[in-house]
Amino acid sequence: MAYVEAKNAGTAPARLRVMAQKIEEVDTQLRMIETGPLLYAGIVYYYWRLGETSADVGQAMNLKPPHVRQCLYRMRRSARELGYENKEGCVVRARIPPCTPSSPCLL
Repeated sequence: MAYVEAKNAGTAPARLRVMAQKIEEVDTQLRMIETGPLLYAGIVYYYWRLGETSADVGQAMNLKPPHVRQCLYRMRRSARELGYENKEGCVVRARIPPCTPSSPCLL
């Protein structure tokens, strides 16, 4: 049964929430298949280059903050497996100062 049909038929709210969550999961999977590399590049840019929080990155990229954090975790894990660690054993996150008229960005 489709979500709209279930909603119109008066299906229990708990069941509708589960259906909505599953629809959202499939939508995210399809989006990652279609534009995954671009989303990962955007996450890298906003989080590591601009120093934004996962909530800010999610808002800019139209993703939920937990999904941003999951992507960051996977990228860090991959970086560690490839040997990209600093002396303390963690991947470095640079904080870049904001652009100002006296100090323009070189992007």
